[in-house]
Amino acid sequence: EGGESVVLLGPGDGFWPAKGNLPELYDIAADPVVQYMSADQLKRNVELLEQQMRKAAKELDFIEAARLRDEMRALQALLEEKEQPSKKA
Repeated sequence: EGGESVVLLGPGDGFWPAKGNLPELYDIAADPVVQYMSADQLKRNVELLEQQMRKAAKELDFIEAARLRDEMRALQALLEEKEQPSKKA
């Protein structure tokens, strides 16, 4: 209860805890490692965050659910940037 960890899948599919061993308001999207993740890794992290968000909401932990939602949206924005073709024309 409350000790669950959000896990980031990063380069080489390594794991980094995003909650628990890090400060409570740790911003996943601000992590420099996230910038080097592939689109597939970002998609998997978005899915993991969504699962954690739904679990937090089901447990009536709406503050945590909102934090996870915000992180998920930030990763989705990074994903969209990676998937857009370069605008160098």
